[in-house]
Amino acid sequence: CGVEVQSWQRVPSQLLNEHCQREKRPKPMYYTQSSKDGAHKQELVLPDGKNKDRDLRFCPVQTFETFALAKENVALLALLHVQGNLPLERKFPEPYRTTWLMAVQAKQQEEKAKQQEER
Repeated sequence: CGVEVQSWQRVPSQLLNEHCQREKRPKPMYYTQSSKDGAHKQELVLPDGKNKDRDLRFCPVQTFETFALAKENVALLALLHVQGNLPLERKFPEPYRTTWLMAVQAKQQEEKAKQQEER
């Protein structure tokens, strides 16, 4: 996917697989969706293992130039949900590092806005 990964870095799909192994969850399942204009999109399902109703589904709104970019970005979205409180940007190569930092910042601003509304 054109991303240079150092030996100490991991792409989002690797970190998500590691998370699932640690938590003894089934492996993530990726479903490809491509459009006629050549853009790619992937949907990701994190199966619960015991109760199918508790599966987590992730499908980003944006499309990507390649399947690999689509896969890594949907994995990043899932990681934001399951490990959004961890500083994973330290492990990501660019452009995932910047995307992660922007997403975490947006999530924090959203939470602050909710707290202010409740007052």
